[in-house]
Amino acid sequence: SADVQYCDRPKSVIDKSSARPRGLWSPAAGDRRRDAPVLCKPAPVSRMNYVSSLKDAAERARVTARGTEVEKRLLEALSGENWGASSSLMNQIANDTYDYEKYGVVMKALWSALDNQASNWRKVFKGLSLLEHIIKNGNERSVEDARDHMHKIRSLTDFNFYEGTIDRGNGGE
Repeated sequence: SADVQYCDRPKSVIDKSSARPRGLWSPAAGDRRRDAPVLCKPAPVSRMNYVSSLKDAAERARVTARGTEVEKRLLEALSGENWGASSSLMNQIANDTYDYEKYGVVMKALWSALDNQASNWRKVFKGLSLLEHIIKNGNERSVEDARDHMHKIRSLTDFNFYEGTIDRGNGGE
């Protein structure tokens, strides 16, 4: 019909000039004013484009739900579990620092691990261990990043957390 148009915008786009939902049909749609709502359906897509768009959507959903491979490795390495990260896992994370985009993800997770409360002392300890490994085996930028965050590292020299009479803040299990 005359009220149906093909367009690229989603149905819920708001026209800022009229502050009315665009792309939705209304009885006043016969009025072809500029701000009149129009029933908008997506333009026809070839089968190959449709399949690739579904694959892209599935990949985005997977990454959103579970995180990227780098995020998974970081969650495992900086977990609050009772065991340390394996050297192969820390080597993979150190290698990730050579990738420009992954570097920011790694360092953000590392510094947030060091910001944890005393009750999460395992995460703090694992964060320090990972930082040491990255400084030794990762990108050279990590050394300068550590210098920029030296105030945070120095604040951990007086870190104490006691479980009963046992000082867990010194790294002992």
